Amino acid sequence: MVYTADNALTWEPITKTWLKKLSDEVLPPKMKEWTDNLFMTHIQNTIDLIRGKGFKEAIPTTNNNLIISMCRMMEMVLNRGVNIHKYEEDRLKKAVLKVFIWSLAWSFGGAIDSKHHSSFEVFLGTAFNISDLPRSSIFDSRLFESEHMDYRSWTVDMPKFQY
Repeated sequence: MVYTADNALTWEPITKTWLKKLSDEVLPPKMKEWTDNLFMTHIQNTIDLIRGKGFKEAIPTTNNNLIISMCRMMEMVLNRGVNIHKYEEDRLKKAVLKVFIWSLAWSFGGAIDSKHHSSFEVFLGTAFNISDLPRSSIFDSRLFESEHMDYRSWTVDMPKFQY
């Protein structure tokens, strides 16, 4: 086993390797390129925010921990959570974008103390188009398929409790 310092391997090779190994059935090649662009555009800013704004983490993480968590979360959603293949062109891009945003929120934002979630959501509102975010907190939302990929409160799917 070889150990390296966290700063010896940056996050970019992790995302590029993950995208390369991800099956084309899970994410079509055109969407892999677009997703790589999303990583390149948003991840460093998110890392800088998490590390520079004094956000508290219940359990300290490394940048690579957060990236690996995000990749695994995206893969889980793409494999089991939603069927992005029912969407075409622009709707497909929107669907992948929402999977990316939701995974970013739950991997990076999920690692910080919940009292900082609102600050993190303000950041999401500046980094992405507001129409690509849920109306309520992203931490109270899940992805669901409809005519287009959207968010809804996870409480909608809870069975009604009866005494």
